[in-house]
Amino acid sequence: MDIKNKNGFTIVEVVVVLGIAGLLFMIVFLAVPQLTQQRRNQNRQEDIAVLAEAIERYAINNAGGTYPAAASDVVNDLNFNDLDLVDPISGATYSPTTNLMPDVGEYGYARDSGCGDNGIIDSTLGGGILSYAVNIGLEGGGAVCSEGS
Repeated sequence: MDIKNKNGFTIVEVVVVLGIAGLLFMIVFLAVPQLTQQRRNQNRQEDIAVLAEAIERYAINNAGGTYPAAASDVVNDLNFNDLDLVDPISGATYSPTTNLMPDVGEYGYARDSGCGDNGIIDSTLGGGILSYAVNIGLEGGGAVCSEGS
């Protein structure tokens, strides 16, 4: 029996196509969470800039050039809720912490301090009551830090 016209694909062709499709799906499946985490961390970097600007305005307008004394004072003195700074995951306002390395959703603040490695607030880098450091915890570890003097 001589078959001149074959219709369809061989099993090898089907397996190769499914393997390529599976590989593409896996690449997309692994890349999307990483991209969304990077975007949320970018939002946190923007939030730290807004918070630092508010701290600078506070020092200029209200305190004769000195910064708030503690993280809780940042909330009270800056009308923190009016700044509309919310964590991208929880949607809740960042909460102050005394930790120099805050968790995700928290911010740290210290007067007479500066920014050290990995965004950690370092009290040895400060310049007196006319300096500060503020940081926000990032997903994947570390923090983004801003300082002023």
